[in-house]
Amino acid sequence: MPIENEVGEQQPPLPSGECLFQAVTVDLYDERPADLDPDGWLQGSGNLAVQCFPTQPIWEVVVMERIIRCECGFVARADTDEKVIERIRDHMREDHPELLQQIATEDLLSWIEVK
Repeated sequence: MPIENEVGEQQPPLPSGECLFQAVTVDLYDERPADLDPDGWLQGSGNLAVQCFPTQPIWEVVVMERIIRCECGFVARADTDEKVIERIRDHMREDHPELLQQIATEDLLSWIEVK
């Protein structure tokens, strides 16, 4: 016998197969209200639409920016290591051609900052 305000007191769970809400039939597009089939076999395409919108995203994709700073002040930016290395090499090709062959890809990879 439950006691009122007892710790752990909860609403009893819904019996199996019972909905949390009562479906309201609405006349959409001058059609007759839906005839609901509890087993779902005869439902077909009714004129009831249920839409669920999550209040928060299920997952969030965060892309970290990669940068390489040149001593001259140029900053190469990209979202992948390969792209930022390509951009800094393009910069070196134009502004520092003498360094292009001297600096290895491994060196450039060690210079990448993730923001």
